[in-house]
Amino acid sequence: MFYQDDVINFCKSEFAFLNFEYGSSRPILKRSSWTTELYYKLGDLAIEILVDFRDLDIDLYVVRLENGKIPNGFYVSGRGICRLHLEKIIADQKWRVDNTLLKKLRSKTKREDRAQTLFFQEMIRQYHLILVTIIEKIFTLGEDVFIHNELMIFSYRLDP
Repeated sequence: MFYQDDVINFCKSEFAFLNFEYGSSRPILKRSSWTTELYYKLGDLAIEILVDFRDLDIDLYVVRLENGKIPNGFYVSGRGICRLHLEKIIADQKWRVDNTLLKKLRSKTKREDRAQTLFFQEMIRQYHLILVTIIEKIFTLGEDVFIHNELMIFSYRLDP
C-alpha cells in the first residue's frame, strides 16, 4: 500500500537539489484525482515529474516553457514540441548514462508490487540519479534539446 502524500514528499526531497543547487523555482504542484505533476522551473525550461497513481508509474520530462508558464499542450503547444521524456533526450543526444539505472526504470514489475511506497521511492531515486548526471548537459543545450525532434517532424511533413 502507498500514501500519495508520502510519495510526493519523497519526490520533493529527492529533487530539492534543483532548487538549492541550480536555483529552480520551488516545486509547482498540479494535482488531479489520479496524478500529481511537480514542475521545477529553470529559466526557459522546467523539469516535470509526473506521478501517476492509477497506472502506478513515474515519468520525468523536460518542458519548454511558454512565456515562463507551463504549456497547455502535453507534447505539442504553441511553440512546437514542448515536452520530451528524459529517456528520449538521452537516446537522441547519445548521452552516456549508467545502463543499470535505465534498466531499473524499464523493469517489468507486477502491479501488486508497484502499489507500494517503496516502489515509487525507488523509481524517483533512479530518475534523481540519472538527472544529476546530465542536468548540466540539459542546461548547455537549453531549448535546443527540442530541435532534433522538431527537425524529424518537419522532415516527415515534407516527405511525399
